[in-house]
Amino acid sequence: MKKILISTFLFVMAAGISLGIGACAQPQSLDVNTATIEDLDRLPKVDRQLASNIVSYRDANGPFATVEELLNVKGMDNERLQEIKPYVFIGWEPPVQIPE
Repeated sequence: MKKILISTFLFVMAAGISLGIGACAQPQSLDVNTATIEDLDRLPKVDRQLASNIVSYRDANGPFATVEELLNVKGMDNERLQEIKPYVFIGWEPPVQIPE
């Protein structure tokens, strides 16, 4: 009986750890001033070219002061900005999961 309880406990613990790791792997919102091309490429409505343009603009002009400043990036328009706005931020804000 003791072996069954220990085995059950270990199984439940392993399952819990596995679920926890999966939850941590979910993409979260991004600071546009530190995000890489690969990070930005995961956002809805952002392809690799636009992600590269965002990083290039940031490298040439310094950090973004506001999320709206992304409108200065080649390939960004208001519609696209509205799509990604919930998933990007400037500075520290609580994370929001990016849809897959």
